Amino acid sequence: AEHLLSIDFSEEQMRKIATRYVKQRSFKPDVERNVKPVLKWLTSLGLSELQVQKVACRNPEILGHSLENLMRPVVQWLEEVGLGVDQIPKVIARFPALLGCSVEENLKPKALWLSKVGLSNDQ
Repeated sequence: AEHLLSIDFSEEQMRKIATRYVKQRSFKPDVERNVKPVLKWLTSLGLSELQVQKVACRNPEILGHSLENLMRPVVQWLEEVGLGVDQIPKVIARFPALLGCSVEENLKPKALWLSKVGLSNDQ
């Protein structure tokens, strides 16, 4: 098993991450500069070890995303639109691809469109 931070990934999980990441990216993320900080941050948001493992296996590209420029702004935006601190880990665990979306170019325009067609924040 590969031990990154306090998250123990099985060999099978590491193979899935590596295989999917290579298919989606032309570079490997730097473990110290990218992977470990992302895993630590996901844990700090309240995701369990199992949730972090699933997120990394399903969307390994997030391990190379910028925390400052991409992922933190997404979480901040989720808070601004009304998600509670307890809801954010659940949303990320269920829809990890959100962490790869631009707030300005993707999430805000979609939220605006949804509000125009009649969906409210409560829905």
